[in-house]
Amino acid sequence: MTGDWGQDLRLLLQQGAALGWKVKVGNYFLDDPTVAKGVGKPVVGQITADAYLCTVESPENKEFVKAWRARYPDAPVSYRVPSLTCGRCASAVVWLGDVVKRAGGLDTEKVIKAWENAKFKTLWGAEVEMRACDHQMLTQGYVAEVLEPEKIPPDIRYFGTEFPYIGKPTLIAKDDITVAPKETGNKRCA
Repeated sequence: MTGDWGQDLRLLLQQGAALGWKVKVGNYFLDDPTVAKGVGKPVVGQITADAYLCTVESPENKEFVKAWRARYPDAPVSYRVPSLTCGRCASAVVWLGDVVKRAGGLDTEKVIKAWENAKFKTLWGAEVEMRACDHQMLTQGYVAEVLEPEKIPPDIRYFGTEFPYIGKPTLIAKDDITVAPKETGNKRCA
């Protein structure tokens, strides 16, 4: 596992491959197409995870990616698809709008109360919840492996055969990745 990103992540993977590494690296930023393109072959087989990955096959996400690509038909690699935090942020902004509407405005205390225990349907097809005791968003997650372009299903092969990218993600259930309230260390969750 590494928290490296951008240039540091690219160098780690490329130098590791040059030194004969035979390990799988887990990293949050491996769905960044700029990193995947920059790393090239050494990125194949590495693992990424997040609440949202642009290759999630929910109807909501398929429509979102389709609309995104129509809106940005000539986008550079860095935002040809809503990778990294774009999908998660798009859902968060819509959720915030819903909460502000239900709170009747931007009064901080009213927004907090409206958001506590609120649920929202996301682009990735999950219903997320804001836990009241510590204001943590609870959701399922996804893990995906970086694959050679030919091994990525054609309907999610957003970069053609230009470079390896993430394939079909595997769902991780919300209960499997949620820290129990009493284990957070937050006195409000005891």
